[in-house]
Amino acid sequence: MTFLTDLRYSLRSLTRTPGLTLSLLLTIALGIGSNVSLRGFVRGLTARELPLPGIETVVSLFQWGADYAVGPVCYGGYLSLKSHSELFESLGAVRESQETITLSGRSLIMSVAAATPEIAELLHLPSLDEGVVISHRMWQAEFGGKAGVCGEELQIEGVETRVAGVAPDWLEGVYLGRAVDIWRPLRHASVQG
Repeated sequence: MTFLTDLRYSLRSLTRTPGLTLSLLLTIALGIGSNVSLRGFVRGLTARELPLPGIETVVSLFQWGADYAVGPVCYGGYLSLKSHSELFESLGAVRESQETITLSGRSLIMSVAAATPEIAELLHLPSLDEGVVISHRMWQAEFGGKAGVCGEELQIEGVETRVAGVAPDWLEGVYLGRAVDIWRPLRHASVQG
């Protein structure tokens, strides 16, 4: 009963001061409108429609570090989550790093994302078991967009590998807003470094 009494009292007070009431309502409306507009603007900058069915069910997981900063889940944490298969329909991992790529005798520092098969499947990447997948941008810039790029050799940190395919162009910037040049399989050894 006190809520209704308080509500009646508030409404009576607001009707006694129409100028203040109008300015309060306008302030609230502007605040809500600005918030919605800003959220839509930021979402437009950071998110785009991806041609992946069920993408709205995908989430990224992070963990608190020792310094209370949010960071990536460690490999042990990933394995622990993976062992609790009832928590997720599917679970994958990606580790992005800057690595030295040797291509046609030239050494370049490029962004390399090591991904589990679940991530490769989600992003429609060609099989990472057969080699690495290069970005559409890298395919254009380093290989001139030539059709026979599969089977081309390159080195990642001195380890010889072959190009298995080219990632779709819509994949540019999807991983944390950063450009990934090469996708390769995530293995336990590649996480320890």
